[in-house]
Amino acid sequence: MTDVVLVDFSRSMSFEPHLVHNGFRYLASFLRSKGLKVKILFDPSLSREKIFEGFIREIKKEKPLLLGFSPIEGQIPLIHEFVRRAKKSRIKALMVVGGHSATFNHDKILEDFKEFDVIVRGEGEETLFEITHRLKAKRTLAGVLGVTYREGGEIRVNEPRPNIQDLDRLPFPAIDGFLNAQKRGYKIGQVYISSSRGCYGNCSFCSIQRFYKCDPSSRPWRARSPRNVVAEIKGLQEKFDVTDFTFIDDNFMGPGKIGKQRAILIAKKILDQGLKIKFTIPCRSNDVDEEVIRQLKKAGLVTVLLGIESGFQRALNTFNKGTSLGQNERALRILAKNKVNIMVDFIFFDPYMTPKELLLNVAYLQKLARIPGLKFDQVLPFTRLVPCSGTPIKDKLEKEGLLIGDYISGFAFKFMDERVAVLAGITESVKEDLRKAQRKIYKNILDKKRPKASLRSLCSRVFFRHLKLLKGLGKALDASKKKSFYELYSNSGVC
Repeated sequence: MTDVVLVDFSRSMSFEPHLVHNGFRYLASFLRSKGLKVKILFDPSLSREKIFEGFIREIKKEKPLLLGFSPIEGQIPLIHEFVRRAKKSRIKALMVVGGHSATFNHDKILEDFKEFDVIVRGEGEETLFEITHRLKAKRTLAGVLGVTYREGGEIRVNEPRPNIQDLDRLPFPAIDGFLNAQKRGYKIGQVYISSSRGCYGNCSFCSIQRFYKCDPSSRPWRARSPRNVVAEIKGLQEKFDVTDFTFIDDNFMGPGKIGKQRAILIAKKILDQGLKIKFTIPCRSNDVDEEVIRQLKKAGLVTVLLGIESGFQRALNTFNKGTSLGQNERALRILAKNKVNIMVDFIFFDPYMTPKELLLNVAYLQKLARIPGLKFDQVLPFTRLVPCSGTPIKDKLEKEGLLIGDYISGFAFKFMDERVAVLAGITESVKEDLRKAQRKIYKNILDKKRPKASLRSLCSRVFFRHLKLLKGLGKALDASKKKSFYELYSNSGVC
C-alpha cells in the first residue's frame, strides 16, 4: 500500500515526460525521507479521459491514504471532476489540495466543493508529512499548522506554519519523471532546478510575496547554498547525462549584494566541478549586473528570462515593477553585449490601456525584435494581465468594479477603454489558431515524430503579422471613436 499519491495535472508546456511539477518532486522526496511511500502520477497525454481513467486505475491499485493535488487558477473544476469520479470509483483516500490558488481560497473551496477534505496553505512539505502521520495514527488534524479542514460539519482554520528557512536541509527533488522518461525511451532534454524560494519584489500581478507571507516572520527570499545547488546539477548530469538546465526560481538573483555574490559563487562552483552545461535563469532587469552576467556566461549561461512587461512607464507603475524603461534598456544592452539570449516576459494588455499606449507597446515590441538573440517567452502572443487570487492587482480591480470571473473559472478584467477591448478581441482569434497548431506539434512530439516547424517559430510568424494588424487598427481607433469595428478593420490596409 502507498501512503501518498500526488496527482499532477500541471501539463508541462513542453510536454516532455520527465518534467513533473517541481513542487511535487520536493514533496515526494521529503515524504520519502521520512519513511513514507509516495507515488507521483503524471501523463503528458492530451486526452483528459485517458488521463482520468489511467490515474484512477493506478490509484485503485496503490490504495493510498491520501491524494494530493496542486491546481493552478481556474483548474479547480478539473480537479473536482477527477475527485468526484475517484470517489464514485470507491477510492476512500483523504483528498488534499494545495498551491497558490488553494491557499488564497482555502475556506471558499471547502465550502463550495464537499468532495475536498483538506487545504494545505503555504509550503507543503512538513504539513503534508504531519497530515499523513496523523492519518496513519488515526488522529484528527487539530493543531496541525497550515491546514484548513472539515471537522464535525464545520470548517476549521489552523494557525499558519512557519516556512522552511534552511532550504539545504531539504532532500533533492524526486527523479520519478526522469526514470519514467528513460523507461519510455525518451531522451531527457531540459531539466528544471529550483535554487531559491520567494522574491524581494512585489509586482502587483504576482502572488509570490503573499504566498510565502503565510508565515509573517519569513524572509521574502530564501536561497539554497551554491554548494547544494551545484551538487544537485552534478548528480543529475552523472545519472542522466543531461546538460540543459533551467532555473525556475521566482527570482534567481535575489536582493542586492547578497544575491549577486551567491550567483557568482554558483558560477564558480560549476566551473570548479568541470561541469559542461548550459542554463537559463529568470531575472529582474534591475538585477542585471555586467560582471555577474560575465561570470555566469563562463559557467554556461545561455539565456536570461527578463520581466520587461511593458513598453511604457504607466504600465510598469501599475504593475508595481519598481523598474523603469531606462533600467530595462540597460539590462537589454548588457545581455546583448555579452551575447546572452534574452527571453522577454511581456504583458501587452492591461485594464487601463489607451490606444496611444497600445501603439507604444507595438513600437516597443518592434524595437525589441531587432535585438539579436531576443525571443518572446509567451507561446501565445498579446497576453493580457491575469489578476490571479492573492495578487494586489486583483484586489484593486475588484474595488474598482473592473474584475470579472471567480476563483473557480479564473479571473479576468474589463477594459476601461472600449476601443482597446475591440483590439484585444481580435487577438483571441490568433490564440485559437495557435492552439490548434500547438496541439498538432505536441502530438508529433508524443508520437516521436519531428515537427516540420517549431511552435516558437510558428508563433513568431503569427505574432509579427498581427503586430502589423494591431498597429493599423490602433491608429484608426485612436483617430476616431465613431467608426464601427468592421469599417476600421476593412480600411486598415493590413488585413
